[in-house]
Amino acid sequence: MDKYKKVNIDQIFGYSGSEKFGTMELEVYEKKINDMTKIDLQMHSSKVGVVPRDNTTLMRRELLKAFNHHVVDYTVPKNEPKKRGRKKKQDAKAMAQIASLLKEAGAVNV
Repeated sequence: MDKYKKVNIDQIFGYSGSEKFGTMELEVYEKKINDMTKIDLQMHSSKVGVVPRDNTTLMRRELLKAFNHHVVDYTVPKNEPKKRGRKKKQDAKAMAQIASLLKEAGAVNV
């Protein structure tokens, strides 16, 4: 969890997010739901907040969708420090080009 930013109160208090679905790894979760029976899928769906369905294929798809949303909520990368020097130079160069074009077009007296 060190490489991710803590974005909600649960993470601040040590909740890793893996408790809801049993894992944060897609491959592990796919194997888990593919090994479940229809009744197991319905019970698991209810537990994680997905509406249980009669169609197991649809239920697995909905569970994977909910899982992916959950993982995204808990894995916000920490921001890297931005290198500002180069961007400022690029911005200044672009602004100079824009001013030059406007001056040529007679739109601005610079």
